[in-house]
Amino acid sequence: MLLLNVILPSTSGIRFKHPQRVLKTICSFCKQNDEKPLQLISEELTYWYFLFPIYCCDECRGDGKLIYLIEMMEIIRHLKNFYVWIYFDGHPIVNLSDVYIPILGSSGNLQFLCMNAKCSMIISNSGSTETSLFRESKIHGCVIDPQSGEINESSISIAQIILGVNLLNRILNHELVCSYIQLSIGEFDSRYSDFQIIDAIQQSPPEEYVGPRIDDFSLGNPISILRLFSLIISGIYPDNTIKNFLSGEMKEQFLKFITDSMISMTAFMRQNGFNKKIPELKEEPVILDFLVKKYGKAGFSFTYQDIICQNFRNFLKLFRKIMRYLSYVDDSSRSIDLFQYCRFLYATVHVGNQQIYDRFVRQFSDFQKLSPYFEYLERYHMSASLFCVEIFATVPASETELDKCVICQSDNSANVIGNCSQHNICCLECFPRVVETQENCPTCRGEYFLP
Repeated sequence: MLLLNVILPSTSGIRFKHPQRVLKTICSFCKQNDEKPLQLISEELTYWYFLFPIYCCDECRGDGKLIYLIEMMEIIRHLKNFYVWIYFDGHPIVNLSDVYIPILGSSGNLQFLCMNAKCSMIISNSGSTETSLFRESKIHGCVIDPQSGEINESSISIAQIILGVNLLNRILNHELVCSYIQLSIGEFDSRYSDFQIIDAIQQSPPEEYVGPRIDDFSLGNPISILRLFSLIISGIYPDNTIKNFLSGEMKEQFLKFITDSMISMTAFMRQNGFNKKIPELKEEPVILDFLVKKYGKAGFSFTYQDIICQNFRNFLKLFRKIMRYLSYVDDSSRSIDLFQYCRFLYATVHVGNQQIYDRFVRQFSDFQKLSPYFEYLERYHMSASLFCVEIFATVPASETELDKCVICQSDNSANVIGNCSQHNICCLECFPRVVETQENCPTCRGEYFLP
């Protein structure tokens, strides 16, 4: 697979979102549910072509409409660089997906569709020609426009994808000049890669190194660290490479950076509407400039609520992903506390301020999508966090009774809250074993229960 170096304009905003999940599973051919029995189309047909589920009802399957999908795949199989990996040069927190699909945008420029499990597909059978099939069959997902830096939801036709792949190949063959693709880094497969993350940030990388670069990297520069974090979670590196890097000599600096950032966020939120939800700090810290910078296009005004709602939300999502990796290499109570407090701040941003809450309610058509944040705030035990004791003047006692640890079965001890919406998971002492051995919630077998 190809790894591209793509430059986004420095004035582009950092409000990134995936499209909302499809509320109802529907047949991709007749676009109807109507309580029809639906079957998941075999992964043998769709593996490595569409990274999201495609369903077909019995009626359409009986009519032989799967042939339309097979025709598309036969064309796609022969496209060179249908999928690419991207390193977004000089721009933090932009990686929405592991892989991207080149498309031809409405303005004629090259754009990229984020390929992930949140996409959906409608397959047209209204026309008898191949042209109408490709023009009317569409994938709905998140699209990045490198010229403007804008990220929007859109429905992209298969024809736009075919034209986009051809346009990218012409650019790579130097038939066309494209200012935002700096260079083709080359064939790259993270599953078998020997590249080290340190090569991306050191001043003199090995001569044979052809991976992404963060020039003039410095632990004293917050933007450098954010770019590094964004690179780490971009999908380019395998998990073991990430864990080994985060357990190295920079681990303490990373933890300090995340700690200082979250304390600054806490102070800023208390000053701007969250004082009833967040206890008083022992000491008011200096608020870090990069956290409250008005990211966005020139002339685009940001209120304090915008900064909290957009900046903090994205920074906390980035920190949460890094802390998830750190939990595999650092099982100290400090690391676990930071991980959980990051989730607490993220949930508080969603539901802890009326103006911001009203804004999120408008964004989420399904109110139930906010319920996990309410549930987490109800279950989070600030009084059990050494981190909270250190930074707050007084820590409110929790009125919620702790669950039984699912590992050692000790009563009222499970204060490490997992992703499961129904259960606390385990006590601090058992958490390392949970990280190593568990994938599902030990209580209800729900998927991905880790914090």
